[in-house]
Amino acid sequence: MKVIGVVSGKGGVGKTTIALNIAAALSKYYNKRTTLIDCNLTTSHLSLYLNIYHKPNTFNHVLREQSSLDEATHSHESGMKVIPAALGINELDGIDILHIKEKIQQLADQNDYIILDSAPGLGRESMGTLKACDEVVFVTNPNIMSITDVMRCNEVCKDLGIKTLGVILNKVYKDKYDVGKNDVENITNLPVIGSIPYHHDFRKSLAQRTPLVTMKPNDRVTRELIKLSAKLAQEPLPSYSFGGKLKNTLKFW
Repeated sequence: MKVIGVVSGKGGVGKTTIALNIAAALSKYYNKRTTLIDCNLTTSHLSLYLNIYHKPNTFNHVLREQSSLDEATHSHESGMKVIPAALGINELDGIDILHIKEKIQQLADQNDYIILDSAPGLGRESMGTLKACDEVVFVTNPNIMSITDVMRCNEVCKDLGIKTLGVILNKVYKDKYDVGKNDVENITNLPVIGSIPYHHDFRKSLAQRTPLVTMKPNDRVTRELIKLSAKLAQEPLPSYSFGGKLKNTLKFW
């Protein structure tokens, strides 16, 4: 089992959207046993993205020893498993977020990948998530403020001895106002492993409470998300239909 943290130094960059689609793609397109866990306990969103906010058992209950991991785990049509966090502020009482690592180790025999959707920044929740990871990816937008936050987070990862896989640029407009891929790599000293265009289909997927990779499997943005998941899993791209033609693209990195 490999534990990958999806991390951002700044809120609002689309971290949860990326984590959700990575987990769904790993499961749907690569048949990887994948569990997505919402570790953003203070401002959790994952249950809202997937319309499972009414479920009685959450990761909060697991951390408080009030529920088992099995009871808090929900199956998704993509094949992934999801463990949401609670929405109520009162559900934060009595939780030690630093116990994340020991809890998720119980899932080792059931999963190939655990994807942790971290809280943004470098607070206690984020640090608990980082300490539970084998590897991390940073999600950022192509602007200097978000990229600077990646540099801070990467310094912490170095101190903790956590392997950094690279940077995912999200909400890319490809206009003169974006910081380009080469500049991001030069500033952060990290590879850009994915570049996800800004697209209104993400708003549609949020409204329909389903990951984009399952809602629109032939979408050009879905193709970029599948490429990203392939890189994380070190797998060739699957055969899939795009633009009415069958594609069978193998290694691209």
